[in-house]
Formats: sequence, C-alpha cells, structure tokens
Amino acid sequence: MYRFIESIKYHKNKFHNLSIHQERINDTFNHFFSNKPFLLNSLIKKLTIPETEEKYKLRIVYSEEVEEITFEKYIPRPITHLFIKKGGNISYPFKNQNREKINFLCKGLTTEQDIIIVKNKLITDSSYSNLAFYSETEGWVTPENPLLKGTKRKLLLLNGEIQEKKIRINELENYKKVSLINSMLDLGELVLPIDKIENQYLPYE
Repeated sequence: MYRFIESIKYHKNKFHNLSIHQERINDTFNHFFSNKPFLLNSLIKKLTIPETEEKYKLRIVYSEEVEEITFEKYIPRPITHLFIKKGGNISYPFKNQNREKINFLCKGLTTEQDIIIVKNKLITDSSYSNLAFYSETEGWVTPENPLLKGTKRKLLLLNGEIQEKKIRINELENYKKVSLINSMLDLGELVLPIDKIENQYLPYE
C-alpha cells in the first residue's frame, strides 16, 4: 500500500482550504482503509506554527495514520517552458507517493521545465499541478478529466472562477496563456504564454 500525501498552504497566518483538504483525506480513507480518517483541525492544534506573512507548506504523509509531518517555507519552481508528453495508460486519482510513471515522463527536464500530460488526445495535468487555460471568449477553463482532481481546482470550480472543458491537444492555439494551479499556487500566480508550450507531436492524430 502506498503512502498518501496532503500539502496545505499556510499564508498570512492561516491555513487555506482546509475543508476541501479534509474531504480528500476522507475520500482516501473511505477507499483504502477501514478506520476513521484523522482530522486536520485536531492535528494542526498540536503543531507549533509561527506567525508569518510568508507562504509555507504543511506536508502530511499518511497511511492508516499520520506518519510524517513537515512544515517548510514554500519556494515555487520558476517554470518557463512546458513540453507535451503522451501519458499512455497513466493514472493518478489519489495523491500518493507512487509517482514513477510521472517522473519517467519528466526525465531530462531542468527545474525550469515541466510537462503537460496528454491522454486520448486530451490535455490533463502538468507533473505537479492542475492547469487552467485562458481565452478572451471563454475566460479560464480547466481540463474536464485531470489525472488528479486537486483541492485548489475544486475551490476555483466551486467559486465559479474556472469552468471544466475537454481540451484537445490541437486546441491549444485557441488560448493565450496557461496557469499552473495547485494547493500552493493560486490562479494567475504562475502563468506562461501559450507559445511556451512545445508540442512535439503535431500533427497529432
């Protein structure tokens, strides 16, 4: 059994999106374990947390119980380029430590590069984040079938800030820019123009 991970943003003296993180923990326990899930609010009360305006990441590793907790200042990767990669039968519905297939697709990349994984001609995710694409006609849209339904993605959908849509690889030219989003990255925080995506598979049939 793999160990699972929850990464939670702490910024401006508060933890963000705890209820949706708890929902994901609950779903994981319901799927894999017979015991009750741990409660984030109870766990956080036991931690010594500094008062700071800076952004930190609380990382919880768990199986049937919490196994590891780290709390570190968050420094985002300076992503400047994205490369299209075919995902084949890759699957990652739960956030766990088994990232072998994803890591294989990232071989040879620098810290400033990441991938966009395509399955069945449809855009899914980058290696570590969900994606949102922007056009003037549609606003921000996110792939309908990501590898992982992230917590920030769910919050943005609930708030109406993004909409779901099937995005085919040959439709990328319809968008101006892409935003990488995850629990630590807000919509519009890490944005690349669409011409920074290199598609090695055009024409894609």
